[in-house]
Amino acid sequence: MGCLGFGCESWGAQVWAAWAQAILSVLAIAVALTVSWIGRHRQRKADQAAELLKARSVALMASASCNQIMADISEVLELQVAGTSTIFFGDAARRAAHVPESLRVLIPQLPLLGESGSLLQDLILVLQGIEAMQRSFDRQVAGRVHDLDDAFPFVGEQFALAMRLAEEAELRLDNLFDVCPLGALDLRQAIIANEHSSPRPSSASSLN
Repeated sequence: MGCLGFGCESWGAQVWAAWAQAILSVLAIAVALTVSWIGRHRQRKADQAAELLKARSVALMASASCNQIMADISEVLELQVAGTSTIFFGDAARRAAHVPESLRVLIPQLPLLGESGSLLQDLILVLQGIEAMQRSFDRQVAGRVHDLDDAFPFVGEQFALAMRLAEEAELRLDNLFDVCPLGALDLRQAIIANEHSSPRPSSASSLN
């Protein structure tokens, strides 16, 4: 019974040594696997922390860009109230339609921001579309007089859409900061929560 039926009472020294070596080998493998798993786990946690800190940094820079965009578009929309569509092709409108370099450099990292990043990508596309229309207008009217009131009547709608996208993106970014004012490690949960909140405005629905 002491050897569980293995008949170890008759084992010689060499057999005992072989068994001891086998057991120690198994233990060594188990320890090595455990140490390796702990190392990978710690590295994974460190990578996640670095990723979330990077996301928070991207969110802060994106928020500043949103504020700049909203300020520029607000100036254009205020001019529209007292003016005509000519303002959509003036200096203020061209400045408002230009994607800030601070946001342009963040484009590859916007997916880190979840739904906020998607809104910012849509915002960039709308602004680039307005810029394209302004360049097209320049080519059409070069060297001759043209009635600006009849040119691209939907440019104002595109500016309004850009404003709504910027406001929604800014609101979501602010919510991220409210959820984790000090701990960037909570940013992932905040992003997930925002992804399941109210749907973002689409270009088609916003124009109706």
